[in-house]
Amino acid sequence: MIMSGTSPKKTGTEVIMTTTVNRTKKITRLAIFAALILVGLLLDTLITFGTPVKIAAVTLCVLIPLCIISSLPEAIYCGTVFGILSLLRAFIMPNIIEGLTLVTADNFLRTFANPLVSVVPRIMIGVVVNLSSKALRKTFSKSNKEFVRNNLSTIISGVLGVITNTGLVFLALLGMNAITSSDFEFIKFIAGFFTLFMAIEIVVVVTVVPFVVAGINRAKGAGATEMEIESGKIKE
Repeated sequence: MIMSGTSPKKTGTEVIMTTTVNRTKKITRLAIFAALILVGLLLDTLITFGTPVKIAAVTLCVLIPLCIISSLPEAIYCGTVFGILSLLRAFIMPNIIEGLTLVTADNFLRTFANPLVSVVPRIMIGVVVNLSSKALRKTFSKSNKEFVRNNLSTIISGVLGVITNTGLVFLALLGMNAITSSDFEFIKFIAGFFTLFMAIEIVVVVTVVPFVVAGINRAKGAGATEMEIESGKIKE
């Protein structure tokens, strides 16, 4: 293998073309992210159709790896997409079940139809997962154990993402008086759903997300090598 020398200076046209291609790639990348999150949300909706609270296990298994491999702005974008889709779902499919309902005509705009409940907590998932994964990877990078170096930061970040989602959504519902303190039994009922679904989400995320992140990193590594060869940085 022979390393090539300094690359020739690009012309103005080549710079514009490169910038346009890079912008197009980024837009395509973000569109794919949004599509994947939408698929995850639809699957979660089908899995828990008819329950007063929707699980987010599949969506989080998509969202958390995207937040880990992306920059902070992209992670915030992914969380925002999840939040906006949740907001739209609240209007299209409100959780109205006779006798076991979180949403009523009186509190509809205080539940997931309110961006403070459906959007803001999901944005914070992107922030928490992205920043924690970066900090933990740096902390564990010198470990002698391969599992600690490669997987532990992903697992902890994933668990923090699940807790952030469930905790902030439940606190937002309480803060908006969607769950009133006058009906303690109903609070326990809804809290039970949140706790059960959070436990399921943690188990699924801890099991699935490390493999997803590892697969993405391997694909990115292979893609980078091919791009280097094609660009002439490495010549045989």
